[in-house]
Amino acid sequence: MMNQSVLKKYGTLIGALGILLVIALFVQSNYMLSLLSQAVIYTILAVSLQLIFGYAGQVSMAHAGFFGIGAYTSAILTYHYDWNFVLAFLMAGVVAAIVSLILSPMAKLGEIYFAMSTLAFNLILTIVFANGGNLTGGWNGLPGIPFPNIFGWVVDSKKEFFILASIVLIVQYLFMIRLTEGRLGRNFRAIRDNQLAASSLGINIGLTKIKGFILGCFWAGLAGSVMVHMYAFVSPEPFSFHESITVILMVVLGGLGSFVGALFGGFGITFLNEVLKEIPLYRPIFYGLFIVVMMIFWPNGLYGLVKKFQKQTKETLIKYTKINLSLKKYLSQSKDTNQTILKMDHVTKQFGGVVALDNVDLEVKQGQVFGLIGPNGAGKTTFINTITGLEKPTIGKVTFLDEDISGKPMYYVGAKGMVRTFQTSKLFNSMTVVENVMVGTSTILKNDIGMAILQNKEYHIEEQKAYSIAMSIVNLVGLEDKAFDLCANLSYGHRRLVEIARALASQPKVLFLDEPAAGLNLKERENLKDLIIRLRNEFGITIFIVEHDLNLLSKICDHMAVLNFGKKIADGLPQAVVNDPEVIQAYLGRRDKKHA
Repeated sequence: MMNQSVLKKYGTLIGALGILLVIALFVQSNYMLSLLSQAVIYTILAVSLQLIFGYAGQVSMAHAGFFGIGAYTSAILTYHYDWNFVLAFLMAGVVAAIVSLILSPMAKLGEIYFAMSTLAFNLILTIVFANGGNLTGGWNGLPGIPFPNIFGWVVDSKKEFFILASIVLIVQYLFMIRLTEGRLGRNFRAIRDNQLAASSLGINIGLTKIKGFILGCFWAGLAGSVMVHMYAFVSPEPFSFHESITVILMVVLGGLGSFVGALFGGFGITFLNEVLKEIPLYRPIFYGLFIVVMMIFWPNGLYGLVKKFQKQTKETLIKYTKINLSLKKYLSQSKDTNQTILKMDHVTKQFGGVVALDNVDLEVKQGQVFGLIGPNGAGKTTFINTITGLEKPTIGKVTFLDEDISGKPMYYVGAKGMVRTFQTSKLFNSMTVVENVMVGTSTILKNDIGMAILQNKEYHIEEQKAYSIAMSIVNLVGLEDKAFDLCANLSYGHRRLVEIARALASQPKVLFLDEPAAGLNLKERENLKDLIIRLRNEFGITIFIVEHDLNLLSKICDHMAVLNFGKKIADGLPQAVVNDPEVIQAYLGRRDKKHA
């Protein structure tokens, strides 16, 4: 099993290494070697952007700018200050990473705002490069950049530069594959697919994006260092935002979310550009037509086209064998039903002049199934959003396990143990069922950048445990036959169960379910009822459920409250609440009605 996994993981790397070796041995044309070296360098750039864009979901329009930071850093240090190439090369990556760290608040912006701010930054960088005086050479550039001397190996021929660039690409590809395999890689993909769902599981969206941004910019800086020494010249033109767009095209046309796709895109676009140079008048037309055709017929890029012809079995998706563990020990919470686990005091939420929640007080005991009902527009979802950190209360206090969490962000609340599902299911559609559930273990695992790169014994133990937990919970919710299906292909009812399973994987102390029975058929509702009762009785999990199906709630709830126009109008045992005259008038309509 592990041999197959290793072959799957490193097969592309081994194949690429073989091709690069053949080229190094048999290609003698300086023109072709120069073109191939350029293709390798731009592929390094594309792979680094794939981490930022394809994995973390950030469209950086400044990647060529960070490419330029690395290039100018290496050129200045070796040209003006006689630094050794190895040190200048490393410093090129470090300086690009430091600049990205300074700009890290941009990484927390939404996709459009991030793209616009990075575009502006790239424009600023071009002006800085062009007006750096003697230090940068201005628009005329710096000629005579020294050739690299790497511990006695003087790289001064086209073939040697091709070998150097290929070594950097191979090391980078290995770095990226290992980086994105474990917890951090799943977090990147989760954020790309659905930031709200990722945050609800305790994943710090901003911090995770910053990690991807810094690492991607670091490798862009290294690529710039290799390029500037290959050409022995540096000027501002190759680092304009037009080049950033070219690199984005490499990632998109190669295949978003795949480092193999970045390899295809890097080499493919570089050679396409070279071919179209022969017809400069028609180049934009052919370029545009190619992109349009690709996006219409193969929106997943070249790698997506290749994958259509590959057979992927369940066995190829299994990285670890499932180990036996006690799911009861993993999920079980205290069964002290006298303990108040969650308390809301005078919680009010206003949207401008609209009062969505009006002075609401509620108290949830440990191990309860607590039901919240109310007519449409009563403020039920706003209530959950306010409690779980998606919205901040205008007035009032939310206390969870004796801690004031009023106004805390969703990822903080999720990491503390208050995890939710959503009114419309929010899954990570590019991932399988078991991968979705493994994302739920994110706050429990420790492996991050260092452990992911080293992949030591502790890393593999953690990953095997996460896989085993996920598979056990998938079995618990009855989806064992769907464990390796993509979530994008699941039915509505199965999507609901995956969302609950994913929340369970995070070891929730309180599980919020926002209309989980909506859209389910009678059999699925019955299965949901049995699951909720089992979670309460067997594991002692406190469940807060918003639902319209009173028949379901009357069978599972220990306590119930009612909202109407943002105000609490009833709070108590289910039977007493259902028979309350004010509830009948506001919500049920008449006494014998069972569904809202």
